[in-house]
Amino acid sequence: MIAASFLASFGPFAGIIDSTSKADQATACDPFLLPGFLAQLPSGLATYRTYDSSCNVQGYLPALLAALKSSPYHTTALPPSQLVTKEAIQNKVSNKTVVMIGDETDHFLLQHFCTLVGQSVVAVDRYHPWGEALLKVPKEHAIKLTDHSSYISTDPGQKALAHYCHVPDFDFLLVSTYHLGGDIGDIFQGLPAWTAPGLFEHRMEDLYIPLLNSMAQSHPSSPNLPPPRSHPWPDTVILSSSFWDLARFATEDSTMMRSLVEDLSEHRLFSWRSRYVDMLTGIQSAWKEAKVGWRSIHAPPDAEQTTLEWWTGAQTDDTKTTTDHPLFHMNRIMALNLARKSVLYPTGDDIVKGRRNRSARLTKGSVVDMDWGTLMIGQDHHQVDRLHPGLSPGGSLFVEMLLQQML
Repeated sequence: MIAASFLASFGPFAGIIDSTSKADQATACDPFLLPGFLAQLPSGLATYRTYDSSCNVQGYLPALLAALKSSPYHTTALPPSQLVTKEAIQNKVSNKTVVMIGDETDHFLLQHFCTLVGQSVVAVDRYHPWGEALLKVPKEHAIKLTDHSSYISTDPGQKALAHYCHVPDFDFLLVSTYHLGGDIGDIFQGLPAWTAPGLFEHRMEDLYIPLLNSMAQSHPSSPNLPPPRSHPWPDTVILSSSFWDLARFATEDSTMMRSLVEDLSEHRLFSWRSRYVDMLTGIQSAWKEAKVGWRSIHAPPDAEQTTLEWWTGAQTDDTKTTTDHPLFHMNRIMALNLARKSVLYPTGDDIVKGRRNRSARLTKGSVVDMDWGTLMIGQDHHQVDRLHPGLSPGGSLFVEMLLQQML
């Protein structure tokens, strides 16, 4: 059994559960908002458990894997008597499309999901039937870049428009696509990891919306594609607080010769909150029928190895120099995660307005708190590299949260 550390800030949110009647708790409770701990399923995969037996994680993950003969965990799931029914799983995932808008962390979570269900990740590049949007980015959104080939790549990672994993048994589609944080000035333009357009709103308009439109269309010349989606919007969208925001702060501090490990200023935190209100309300406006969640950032332990230059592609392991700068420090990740909480659970006179759109407001309760990052505290020994989470607990808990909270 693996103990999980929880922040004192969780306390106020327990009231969300306590205030509901016993009759409503089965449907109203969210176990991932309650204190708990990590345990292991018979398969060895990590699962989350609360101390409150009336509000615990339901067995959707092992039931999903037990229902899929393609899954390497098909025969190591819980006994049938302890599983939710296959019908319950079908109701959860059948014909659903989930879009993650994040960074490389989300790409790794997608890979882990594919491993769990026994499928393969597919890249949506400019040659893919769904990748046509890459060739149509307006030049004014690419700013100084006039030759689209200069930023289009078929390499895995953020140069592809998206990656996806399809589960044919349920026609469930999980998609990972990428953004560059709340940056509004294309501060990373020209670096290897930068892709146009840089502004989130332009990415919605030029990439994400056309991608979903293409997914809903028939492509007779590509019979191996998943079936056309039933509508041109996702059922669920998960936005993550990107490491690109931390990279922007580090870049600004490095340029101004300031400390890269000092606490984030009040101005930065207030601006960051407002910018994510822009982004979240933009998603809600574009895809009104979608359920929207906001995933927290995890805290890798090795800030010395996880450098700003490595993240942006400015340097590789072969060209590492003593001038490398830390991408993050724990206090900055903590500050952004707590700022995220303040947006999701506003109190008193705290009203968060959008930054670019000052009339933008989040309706309380309209965005799901997907606090995956907190559950990853202390789990660095299960990472696959200096930054990214491993299959368990990182991947298994993410899928568990996806099934429990977002579908």
